[in-house]
Amino acid sequence: MNNRPTDTGLIPAKAFEYERAYLLELPRHLPAPYLIHERGTDQYGCVAFDGNYFWVPGTGRNDVKLTE
Repeated sequence: MNNRPTDTGLIPAKAFEYERAYLLELPRHLPAPYLIHERGTDQYGCVAFDGNYFWVPGTGRNDVKLTE
């Protein structure tokens, strides 16, 4: 499949061989692509974040971790 031309006539295997010289090796450990925010739930089971309120399922009213 990689040697079969696409609709534009590009052959993916040949394109990859051409681009291989320009690729950079990434470090082994990258930081997570999200931010974690700790918030407390209110009496209705909602969490406020960035001007919005999000409902948290369950009956416990503990602190939760939000991912942005």
